[in-house]
Amino acid sequence: NGKLLVSCSVSKEYVSENHFGYWYAFHPSQREALESCPDSYVVLGSGSAERVFIFPFPEFQKFLPGMNQTTRSNGKHYWHVHINNYDGRYYLLQRKGIDKIDITKWLLEGVTSKM
Repeated sequence: NGKLLVSCSVSKEYVSENHFGYWYAFHPSQREALESCPDSYVVLGSGSAERVFIFPFPEFQKFLPGMNQTTRSNGKHYWHVHINNYDGRYYLLQRKGIDKIDITKWLLEGVTSKM
């Protein structure tokens, strides 16, 4: 009915020595679509169906200016959404010089799908 919109992306788990994390691309077309809907969310599947982040889009949009971006030769760009886990807390990484953001409160853990 045009009143609810969800953008969903999924990442495998990346493991390093002292943490594990996830990586996503977020495109301007996703941003434009989410801006056009009064009730919109960014949903990020993280390693399995049992670890999902759900951000109200107005909150997620506040993080975009601090994220790294890639700009291609044709002028198109996208944001890099990096989430890392350190000691049981989840953080959204930002560009160098900007503090990471604790996003643990947006984690919906233990979700399982039953068919």
